[in-house]
Amino acid sequence: GMRETASLAEARGARCLVKRADVSSREEMERMASEVLEERGRVDVLVNNAGVGVGGELVNIPIDDIEWITGINLMGEIYGTRLFLPGMVERREGHVVNVGSLSSLVVLPFHIAYTTTKFGLAGFSEALWAECRRHGVGVTLVCPGAVSTNIAAGTRAYPGCERQREVTERFERMLAEKGMDPE
Repeated sequence: GMRETASLAEARGARCLVKRADVSSREEMERMASEVLEERGRVDVLVNNAGVGVGGELVNIPIDDIEWITGINLMGEIYGTRLFLPGMVERREGHVVNVGSLSSLVVLPFHIAYTTTKFGLAGFSEALWAECRRHGVGVTLVCPGAVSTNIAAGTRAYPGCERQREVTERFERMLAEKGMDPE
């Protein structure tokens, strides 16, 4: 989807640079940031938009999956910000946009790992705003509600009972049928 998105943006006059990196890997993010800065010189607007799902109660979720979701949903956005923010601070201009979720503000039942990462992103964004405003750098946290994306397809689910399974299935149907169009 990245190349298709770049083509759509370029058709409207944008200059695009497509890079692939595992956002949960500090080393890959450092490499990607270095390549971007070498090729473009600077980043004025950074949009951190990474998200995966893990469903279930804490007692049923493997630790590996908690580390997986935290690495992507929270650390990925922290890495991106930490790597591109110094240039913005130095220039005293720029903007960081972190894409959270309604779950950054409201608990999503049976999704403790997801909710924890998104609440963490809200705290990170608020603290970042407090730090960055004196440097002329803006920070925005976007908290969309139900959006019809493919996040449910990649969600790792560990329902502990039939009710949790039903809630998860109902939520996935609602995303597909009634969620906002990503556009």
